[in-house]
Amino acid sequence: MQEMWMSDKKIAYEKNGRGTAIVFIHPPGMGRMVFREQKQLCDDFQIITFDLSGHGDSDTRTEKVSVPMYVEEVKQLLNELEIEEAVICGYSAGGIIAQQFAFTYPKRTKALILSGGFPMVSTAVLKMEHVSGMKLLPKRSYFLANLISQSHTKDPFFRGQLKEHMNKANPLVWKQFYKISYQYDGRVHLSSLQCPFLLIYGSRSDYINKYISIYQKYVQDVQYHIVPHVTHQVPTRRWQEFNEVVKAFVSRL
Repeated sequence: MQEMWMSDKKIAYEKNGRGTAIVFIHPPGMGRMVFREQKQLCDDFQIITFDLSGHGDSDTRTEKVSVPMYVEEVKQLLNELEIEEAVICGYSAGGIIAQQFAFTYPKRTKALILSGGFPMVSTAVLKMEHVSGMKLLPKRSYFLANLISQSHTKDPFFRGQLKEHMNKANPLVWKQFYKISYQYDGRVHLSSLQCPFLLIYGSRSDYINKYISIYQKYVQDVQYHIVPHVTHQVPTRRWQEFNEVVKAFVSRL
């Protein structure tokens, strides 16, 4: 683990490999541990995972959590590593930060990848997930960490790693992340997206992969890949295929 400092606050990150940089952005509560298997891509690319402030080994920011705040953390991380342009990959609600970064800093976005991404929360199940998370937090964060870690892997060791890392998150920040995701609507910016764009979804997550049609409506050139026999947790449950899809996409850039 390495560290950088922003306004007297520590941001924890890991950098592995060389070549084209891929920055992975986690969803609420999870931290960089959810991308454990994506570090195997370091044989071909420079893989960067990090904890947004208020998560994992990063400090909690004192200001109110916002999408622009997290976008600036991604920018500062790229500055710290002297990377002018990177592939930005967001998982689940981490995708709203990835999308907004691409809209805000198009010249620093080589390509955009969303795994289980959405431009806004509109389906009933996705709304329920966000509302349930906000209701459970901050008092039942340990219960939520256990629930989410179980949904991401059957491997007891990895599950323990995920749960331990999630329990480091500040429950109030975790809740605010759910809130900003719930309120976000990126459709207005989608038509301005010019970089290569890839969507990855699990075949058993109809409540999220239906967003493909919305992205196709607003973005001229968007690719998508459906991973069979898996729900929303593609980066952990079907990481081999996820990594191969990412590798093929980034290699063509």
